[in-house]
Amino acid sequence: MYPFNLVIPVFRKIWKLIRTYKKSSFIAIASVLLIGTAVYFLLQPSEPVVVVELAERGDLRQTVELNGEIVSDRDLKLQFPITGIIEKVSVKEGDKVRKGQLLATLRSSGLNADINSAAASVAQAKADLQNIQEGSRPEEITIAKSAVANRKAALASAQETVYAASRTLLQAQEKLRTVESETQVNIQGSVDTVRSTVSSALAQLSTSTLSLRGILSDTAVADVYVKNEASTYNAFELSISDLNSSIERAQSEFRTIKDYTAAISALQNMRSLAENTSLLFDRVYNSVSFLPENPYFTIAKRESVKSSIASQRTIVQGSLTTLDTSLQTLRNTPASIDTRIAAEKANVLSAENAKRRAEIDLENYKTAVQSEEANLALKLAGSRPGDIAAAKARLNQAYASLARAQDRYNDTVIRAPIDGVITKVNLKEGELLSTSFESESPITMLGDAPYRIEAYVPEIDVPKVQLLQSGSIILDAFAEKEFAVRVTEVNPTSSVIDGVNKYRVMLDFVEPVDVNVVRIGMTGDVTIVTNQVTDVVYIPARAVRRNDEGFEVVDVQNAEGIITPVSVATGMEGEGGNIEVISGITEAQRIVVLQK
Repeated sequence: MYPFNLVIPVFRKIWKLIRTYKKSSFIAIASVLLIGTAVYFLLQPSEPVVVVELAERGDLRQTVELNGEIVSDRDLKLQFPITGIIEKVSVKEGDKVRKGQLLATLRSSGLNADINSAAASVAQAKADLQNIQEGSRPEEITIAKSAVANRKAALASAQETVYAASRTLLQAQEKLRTVESETQVNIQGSVDTVRSTVSSALAQLSTSTLSLRGILSDTAVADVYVKNEASTYNAFELSISDLNSSIERAQSEFRTIKDYTAAISALQNMRSLAENTSLLFDRVYNSVSFLPENPYFTIAKRESVKSSIASQRTIVQGSLTTLDTSLQTLRNTPASIDTRIAAEKANVLSAENAKRRAEIDLENYKTAVQSEEANLALKLAGSRPGDIAAAKARLNQAYASLARAQDRYNDTVIRAPIDGVITKVNLKEGELLSTSFESESPITMLGDAPYRIEAYVPEIDVPKVQLLQSGSIILDAFAEKEFAVRVTEVNPTSSVIDGVNKYRVMLDFVEPVDVNVVRIGMTGDVTIVTNQVTDVVYIPARAVRRNDEGFEVVDVQNAEGIITPVSVATGMEGEGGNIEVISGITEAQRIVVLQK
């Protein structure tokens, strides 16, 4: 109905024109018929295009196609595995050589010495094995018995030394304890002697501070301070109160002190207190010196006050001196005693070290006696299978060391690995072999070995390629001939070729090729058969798609042209874009490859 829905409005417009213009009715009718016919055919839907192929049964082959190049293992680049000075070059370009022939050497005097040393070790290990197999001689047993006796005598002497060292240590420790006890008694006596002197000095400090308070309480002095320096006066009063309290507290604390260290600390605090008192007298003296005069605080009054302050300050200085003397006396009291204690401690330490050394010597002699007794028992017991096996193992180890030394020496020579011809020599005697040969080999040769094919497989195909798989190569130079080959080597590590990771594969010709016709460097197309199935149903791989559920589906057309999706299970994908169908499709079914 869709085309007629478009045509009807057109006919209505034309009919209106005919009624309006009757004279042109025939022309209008003809135009309507022509336009209607054209519109009808233009609006007809086009037939769908469907491309189908038949499912076939037969053999299917999977291949990997590569570009290959003819190479040869006989094109050899010979290197020294180490660096050194070239000692001798024994060949030149063009020389024919046999397998194992010496081509060049490095200086190796030190390595020769290593070989000789390793050979000597082998000889020694052989001799040791022979001695163990022969067993101990009577003379050796006699010597072993004598060694045991000597060690036991030394052990007894070491035991006596330990006992003596222990007694000396006990005596030194007892003497140290006696000295330390005497020290405590002497120090306590010194503390008691100093206590009375200190008490007298502190009493003098207390008296002086009270005298200072009396001076400041004088009516004339108090009056001038209140009128001019009231804050200073109050500060002096507060300082005097604090000092008196501190002095009284210090006197009480010092009377109860019995420990030397506490006495030193208390004396230091008391001296600091006396020093603070002296400083207070200095401050008051200086303050009075600058007080203004008045009718009551005359010059004579000022000098009298200053004289009183100076007198008391002298008493305070005397107390400070007394405290300094007492502190020094108390400090010097244990000096000689400390020296004596240090000497006794040194004696104790020396005795401890002597005992320790004696005990170590005793243990060493015990071990030596056990070792000599074991040696004697070993000689009396004769050779054991385990000893012989151990000696053989040491001999094998010596042989291994000799082999390593010989291997290191072999690194200094280049020998021909196969028969062939020397093609290039890049060495000169006396020159230093350096890393420059990482890019250019010292010696190259062309040996007698068959040609091979080198190819590089993309990483997506390398899992398919296995050893001994068959294939073929068509060389560009012989496009009409196909050479049979087989895979003989797959490199496990990748190489970057043109920025892409690829894996090196080597193939061998199944039949020998004429080396005069096929040359190194020729290239061609390599086909490797990686898998093959027979008598299977296969269809074009492009006909397989996945539905919304992720299953493989193929569109199948029946005889009436109806297309139906069918679920399938596919297998190997082979040459020509075909893929094996395991289930879902049978032979000769019409498979839709393309539809528009």
